[in-house]
Amino acid sequence: MVTDALAHENIPRDKSDTTPARLLVVDDEPGIRSLFDYEFTSRGWSVFVAADVREGLEMARVRRPDVVVCDLTLPDGDGAQVLETLKEMDPKIEVIMVTGHATLESALACLRRGAYDYVVKPFQMEEVARLADRAFDRRCLNQQLIHLKELNRLKTDFIAGMSHELRTPLNAVIGFVSLILDGAYGDVADRQRQALRRVDVNSRGLLQLINNILDVSKVGTGHMEVYAEVFALDELAREVAEGMDSIVRGKSLDLKVSVPEGIHLYTDRMKLKQILVNLVGNALKFTREGKVSVSAEKAQDGTHVRLQVRDTGVGIRAEDIPFLFQEFKQPDPSTVREFGGTGLGLAIVRKLSTLLGGSVAVESEPGKGSTFTLTLPLQAPPTGGNS
Repeated sequence: MVTDALAHENIPRDKSDTTPARLLVVDDEPGIRSLFDYEFTSRGWSVFVAADVREGLEMARVRRPDVVVCDLTLPDGDGAQVLETLKEMDPKIEVIMVTGHATLESALACLRRGAYDYVVKPFQMEEVARLADRAFDRRCLNQQLIHLKELNRLKTDFIAGMSHELRTPLNAVIGFVSLILDGAYGDVADRQRQALRRVDVNSRGLLQLINNILDVSKVGTGHMEVYAEVFALDELAREVAEGMDSIVRGKSLDLKVSVPEGIHLYTDRMKLKQILVNLVGNALKFTREGKVSVSAEKAQDGTHVRLQVRDTGVGIRAEDIPFLFQEFKQPDPSTVREFGGTGLGLAIVRKLSTLLGGSVAVESEPGKGSTFTLTLPLQAPPTGGNS
């Protein structure tokens, strides 16, 4: 593998960059080199020329071109060798191959090795100039994409790090508040107890938000593992419903679980529980009155289970449904003002469902409630889904 400064050039190029695009021409014919030098310099490019493989590769190392035009036949080797070595130097460099003895096989061979295009002599300079412009545009876009991916990775790492840093003191706050409420430090007056309960509720809400952000970052970077175990689905569904009891009583809603016995899964129990908690919690939040139901049945293929969470809540507009599972996306501002939320709950549902090898879908109508359908394999994929 050739080591070169090209491979370490991290600053993305774009069309607003005032630095001239760099063109390297590798051809053993002096007239061709002079023609390219004249034509492309007049078009605003920085042009460098070389007459053979050795000179061309050395020029590439020093000049770091954006686009290379290379003859397929050279005195000390072939252009395919130059193409291959340039791609080792920088996979994103764009190379246009030129030849006077074209065959379909040679053209396909160059394209398979990563050439941007293939031109046959004699050619129109205008045609090659258009190709070079498009090749440069693609290089700029590729470099921008690499740059954005790196920024996204740094953002995700920062969020994950900050989430860990915030959870430690927040867990301490929750722990000490619980001890005070339990009387570990003496009697607590009623007004103080009420204030401490508000602190406890809000601290736990903040901790859940931090955990959600951490989960999103873990799944996004592929750092979340699947720990499969065998368990009964009806027991898990009842466990989720019991955990929602205080919300149900506080809103005078009816939460019904209709999951038959005998459905066993071999998958990550905690992640499925989080999916159900998010779906049921979401249904309860957006349902003022009526009921929320959780049901399940085996699919006809016998290898999957279909879980449904139905509610009689406010419903979702058809134009908002495509945005439901996007991170931090709240399509209807009025709903956010009334019900709150961060837009992470359903995004986590989608990501975890995919991680477990399943999928989630929704049907809804404004004013008539929503139905979320989760389809999961009875046995989690060995790789843990398509994270």
